[in-house]
Amino acid sequence: MLAACYGDVTWVMDQDIDTGVRLIAKARERREESRLWQLYCCIYPNFTKETFVTFDKFCRKTTRKASVKSKEQIVMETRKISKLFDKG
Repeated sequence: MLAACYGDVTWVMDQDIDTGVRLIAKARERREESRLWQLYCCIYPNFTKETFVTFDKFCRKTTRKASVKSKEQIVMETRKISKLFDKG
């Protein structure tokens, strides 16, 4: 991932930690945008005038933000899922 964006990975690793983390995050964003572009190009021929969405709208629609849950919420959800498997 880093080599594809920056070519020389050692240059990224020689940066201070804050800069390195920002560069890695930017590389991830670029990779995700590239993946979404490939997907968009695959579905583009199937759009009609009624269903067409711009690439920007497509990206916003398909990209989800991580939800923040408390430890208790996660434990409760895990127990519910576990109970479903125990019944099976």
